[in-house]
Amino acid sequence: MTAVLFLLALTLAVYALTVALAVEDTAYDTSVREARR
Repeated sequence: MTAVLFLLALTLAVYALTVALAVEDTAYDTSVREARR
């Protein structure tokens, strides 16, 4: 049971990290486009 919870927490952590990086990347792209204008 503990192993299942650990795997679930690990999966959620990876998912959260991926989403955070994607959002940060999108924000960076937007700022770069604004700076080039």
